[in-house]
Amino acid sequence: MQEQLLIEARKKAENAVSDMADPALRLKAFEVILEKLLGGAEPNSGTDPQKRRKRRTSNSSTGAPKPEGDSKRGRILRLRDDGFFREQRTISELRDELRTRGWIYELTSLSGPLQLLVQKGQLRQALVTEGAKKIYKYVSP
Repeated sequence: MQEQLLIEARKKAENAVSDMADPALRLKAFEVILEKLLGGAEPNSGTDPQKRRKRRTSNSSTGAPKPEGDSKRGRILRLRDDGFFREQRTISELRDELRTRGWIYELTSLSGPLQLLVQKGQLRQALVTEGAKKIYKYVSP
């Protein structure tokens, strides 16, 4: 029965975005609509959505939260693993690389995830002087 609910929610979300021309906007709208539809369907499954979310995002061996593959942190880590941060990169360069992969974020929305990754030691941050400006750049540890 739950599989049928998932199929119906997917079809509703696809129909809702079918007339959108911009592929990036269509994808984001689809994700948001599907999340809303599935959020409405979860109470029928008999589980608490908060508990399900925590169970999916924690590392079962340590209980520590891990970034989801489709979260900003997860996508930044994916770039790190692909070697993007071998050289020092600015937040603008990061935004541009994410955009080329179809993940569109405002520049200001990336500073929080970057700071958290620096605090956890998954990236390093350096204050660099370029001309008269001082900017932060990020690099793999």
